[in-house]
Amino acid sequence: MVIQQFFCFNIVNICPQSGHATSRIYKLLSKPDVRVAATGTILDGYVLALSSFGTSMNYRSAVLHGYTVPLGTRDGEKADEEKTKAFADITERTVPGRWDYARTPTATEFKGTAVIRVLVESARSNYCLYSLQ
Repeated sequence: MVIQQFFCFNIVNICPQSGHATSRIYKLLSKPDVRVAATGTILDGYVLALSSFGTSMNYRSAVLHGYTVPLGTRDGEKADEEKTKAFADITERTVPGRWDYARTPTATEFKGTAVIRVLVESARSNYCLYSLQ
């Protein structure tokens, strides 16, 4: 299973994902020990040449391999608290400081959004910094 977008945090080897709770992929991923590969790319900029054949991109990318660990399955863990923390972490990672000023998710939004935790076993990163001289 390949997930094309991911958000990772400073929590060691844990990568939460979010998506619509009723989609088939998230129903499958909400089960324990499903093997996954998550990929992500950041496009830093285009390198334009006089010829379109000489055009390139500067980018950073990564691939993570691991397996799912459903929320609320660890000792002393409550699924709703973990889900709220994941929402906050994703929001803060995207726009720092936003969680404190945005309204909290409604009950419908909370129920309709799945959060999948992936325990990362291995990762690989790649980057391309290309300049025309």
